[in-house]
Amino acid sequence: MRAARPAPPAPEPPGSPAPRRDLLLLVASRVATRLGDGFLRVLAVLLVAAKSKDPMIAGLVLVSRYVCEILINAVSGPVIDRLRIRTSLLASDLARTALAAGLVAAVLGGAPYPVYLVLSFLGDFVFLFFKPAVDKVVKVSYPAREGTKVLSLLDAANHASNIGGYGLASLAAGLFGSAVAVVAAPFFFALSALFVSALRLPGESVIDYRAERKASYWVRQREGLRYTWASPPLRLLLLGRSLVAVARGSFSVLSVAYLASLAGGLAAYGYFESAQSAGKVLVTALVIPLFFAYRSTFLLTALALVAVSLSFFGLNLVGTVTLACVVGGLVGAGQAAEAVGIDAIVNRYADARIQGRAKSTTSFGSRLSGLAAIGIVYLLVSTGRADARELFAWLGVFPLLAAAVFLLGWLAERGSLAELEFPAEREPAHLAVHEPGRPRREVALGEKALLIGRAERNDLVLADPEASRFHAALRPERQGWAVEDLRSANGVWLDGVRVEKAPLVPGSRIQIGQTLVIFERGPAAAGRGEA
Repeated sequence: MRAARPAPPAPEPPGSPAPRRDLLLLVASRVATRLGDGFLRVLAVLLVAAKSKDPMIAGLVLVSRYVCEILINAVSGPVIDRLRIRTSLLASDLARTALAAGLVAAVLGGAPYPVYLVLSFLGDFVFLFFKPAVDKVVKVSYPAREGTKVLSLLDAANHASNIGGYGLASLAAGLFGSAVAVVAAPFFFALSALFVSALRLPGESVIDYRAERKASYWVRQREGLRYTWASPPLRLLLLGRSLVAVARGSFSVLSVAYLASLAGGLAAYGYFESAQSAGKVLVTALVIPLFFAYRSTFLLTALALVAVSLSFFGLNLVGTVTLACVVGGLVGAGQAAEAVGIDAIVNRYADARIQGRAKSTTSFGSRLSGLAAIGIVYLLVSTGRADARELFAWLGVFPLLAAAVFLLGWLAERGSLAELEFPAEREPAHLAVHEPGRPRREVALGEKALLIGRAERNDLVLADPEASRFHAALRPERQGWAVEDLRSANGVWLDGVRVEKAPLVPGSRIQIGQTLVIFERGPAAAGRGEA
């Protein structure tokens, strides 16, 4: 008689060595790539300003990021959701390395400033593949509540690295000139690619990429749109982001003109950016992890937007570069907290397999309103001769309106608004597994999908010869759990009926080959088993 196969290892819990190792590699990658991004961001503005002699045209370097986000969010969701995480990260880093090298060649060759604008635009375009993939690492590796803290700490590393990039760029430009300093840029992105290549990402097994690649691009795009609009929290997120994007988009172009008018040029621009990043580091490294990591993501975002609004009103009042940098720190703190809150809302309310589409849908709508605001502000400043400082007083109204929308979300999370039905926290559940020749065992269900089959990569490994290598998946749904057949040879039978995908209720009996799996409510009894 064949010896019983050892019990499979339990799925790696959050905080286990593999997720911690991946988190360290991810932080190192973000530090390297954001050093390069901050380095290029300052140098690109300085290069364009030197060539064009116009600070408003230099501001287009920052505006290009909004145009990139509109374009990429219109098409990227289905693409990101079908690519493995490491593939997305590597593609982004390698493309940025090549584009940074192209910028070096353009500078050394004496190209006109439109070439710098185009290369900066393309660099921002490919970099935007990086952020959704990073968010997905958090989604598949950490529970939703823990995810807010991890997202905040990742953003803290991100903003601290931007400060380093701005400082390095300003120092190198002062010592050697912008044209020489830009030569260092490609090395940051190449280093990031090395860190990314070492990621393991065991939690990614919850995503069935075969099913994602089987459906056409347009089918997956429509699924993402329907999914986002059918979800009350994601609908509120879309509305709130659209309102705040009016202020954030305008800020991108106004901040350059504002600093130029205060300082008589753009020499202080790097200091203003550094002050914003310092505020971002403070709130993401300390305030959110210590006070808001386990609170409502909607409340966090609403409070952040109140801070952004107050800082915009403050920029209308100050008249020196030093005070502008102080208020800029408050701008950065509010914007960073808002960004973490938005990412945490998507992380909590969107399934892993569709997270890229959910985020791109909400971002696409908001960026359209932001781009419209940028166009209006640009015309007001360049042709209407409006004062950039006075415009900040008007822009401060939009974050307040957005804060009101997110406060509605907070009330809905607390159950105070019956008309907004947010998904409730799932009750604990587990599986009772009866496999021939093995003791009965119980497997707890968490917040991630659970894969079942003979392959060692599954969360529940079966010795059953009639089970396929990847036989079935139990997926968390908005209203509970569902079982899904992963195109197995012998099928999945639920209460005697063969199913492709079906919801589960307490007592549901799932037949996989010769193995019976019973879905039950309540926590699993640790260590309990019977012959």
